[in-house]
Amino acid sequence: MYLGVQIIGIAFALAMIYFTFLYYKRKDFGLVQFIFWEIVWLGLIFATLFPQALRTFTKELGFARVFDFMVIVGILFVALIAFYSYVQVRQIRKKIEEITRKEALKDIRKK
Repeated sequence: MYLGVQIIGIAFALAMIYFTFLYYKRKDFGLVQFIFWEIVWLGLIFATLFPQALRTFTKELGFARVFDFMVIVGILFVALIAFYSYVQVRQIRKKIEEITRKEALKDIRKK
């Protein structure tokens, strides 16, 4: 892997580790989310620094290059995050509807 790409990948992962820590300190992330994201960013650093360590693993799975494996894992990860976000938005929408209905019924009862 090229040194420039490695530097960019490590700098990105370190910045994301820092931002994850800030979100955790602000109580925007719980402990589980904090640990999950830290593992993801540390995994990115590991994969960036030691791509040859993944080579045996990717050969066993039938991938020609480590890059192919990383692209597929990235696509799967984005799909997972999109699905999780969709579920969270649906749950929030449902809660907002319930709160709105309760407030509307309160206003009707007062009149």
